[in-house]
Amino acid sequence: MDFVYGRFSREPAANEIVSAEGLSNSLLARLRLNVLSQQVRVMELLNEQVSFYDEDYDVFSAIVGQNSNALHPEEQLIINAGVGSFARKAVAGIRINGRLVAIGPDGQAVDSIRVGSTAGSYSIPVGIGFTDQDGKRRTVTKEVEYRVLRP
Repeated sequence: MDFVYGRFSREPAANEIVSAEGLSNSLLARLRLNVLSQQVRVMELLNEQVSFYDEDYDVFSAIVGQNSNALHPEEQLIINAGVGSFARKAVAGIRINGRLVAIGPDGQAVDSIRVGSTAGSYSIPVGIGFTDQDGKRRTVTKEVEYRVLRP
């Protein structure tokens, strides 16, 4: 009995002897199969350990921004509002100062407001309605605060 590739085998009978070429082809085929089998197993283990992006799941969060929070009289205040990852499937509706603002192709609603000439602190309400990752309708309200500076 011989020990071949981790297994004991008996001596082949005279009619079982194969040529060296046939034996090497058989061993190469077995080796290729073992390598491919191990490759599949490694990929399975990696897939179990590595998280991946699932297109059906996204995290939504209301985002509101502005170009400045200190303005001179008659300057423009620009407000940007959107939903977290700007996912179109969130079906957002955005109201700035009570007025519904259209959402652009980049997922943001942009509004330009000319501030008054009286110095002081002001705020503008921004309401964002959207469908969250659980399919529930949510509304988040934020206040955009700014100051009008003295001339």
